[in-house]
Amino acid sequence: MSDNKNRVVLTTDGAASDNQSKTDRKAGIGYVVSDGGTKMTERNQFLGQGESYTNNFAEYRAVILGLEWIQDEYDSADVSVNIHTDCELLVRQVREEYDTNKSHLIKQRNTVQDLLSNFGEYQLEHVSETDENLISRADTLATKATQQ
Repeated sequence: MSDNKNRVVLTTDGAASDNQSKTDRKAGIGYVVSDGGTKMTERNQFLGQGESYTNNFAEYRAVILGLEWIQDEYDSADVSVNIHTDCELLVRQVREEYDTNKSHLIKQRNTVQDLLSNFGEYQLEHVSETDENLISRADTLATKATQQ
C-alpha cells in the first residue's frame, strides 16, 4: 500500500443463531474500524430473522456495512483499506477463487466487489480469531446483535 493514502483496517464478523429452526434464525453483524492501531468506531446491527439470514449472509453484510461506513467518513479514492474477516469462504468468493452459487450471496458478493472498486487500494484477508483481537471483538458484537 502506498504511503500517501489513509490506511484503514476493517475487521468484521457475522453471526447467525443456530439453535433455532431456519424460520426463527436470527442474524447480526459486528465490525471494528481502526486507523494506525487506534480504534475509530465499532458497530453492531441486528439484520433480521428467517431462513435467508445465514452466517455467510451475515459475514457479507458485515463487510458491506463496514465499507459503507468508511466511504461515509473518507474520500474512498484516498483510502487503502485492509479487510480482516474470519470467513474464508467470503474471501475466496470475492476473489472469485470459489463459485458463488446461492442467489442471495451472489448479490452480496457483487456489492462487496463494487464497493471495493471505489477504494484507492484494498486487501482482503482471512484471519483467525487467534491472529487478531479485533476479530474477537467483532465476533462479540455480532453475537450480541443476534440476541436483540
